[in-house]
Amino acid sequence: MACIPPPITAPFAQPTLHSDPAAALAQVQRIYQQQIDHLRSAMQRFVTGDAPAAHVRACYPYVRM
Repeated sequence: MACIPPPITAPFAQPTLHSDPAAALAQVQRIYQQQIDHLRSAMQRFVTGDAPAAHVRACYPYVRM
């Protein structure tokens, strides 16, 4: 039976606490952009023939109020 490699993910963003809505939004935007950059980079490598060794995954930022 073949072993399935773990997915390729962007670096984990530690949860943060914010009392300022603008700072919270800025953090969400940073995380979102990091995930988009990760997917875009993987797609660019794939298009040039460098297929990933595993599934490439990204996540939406999680916000709790």
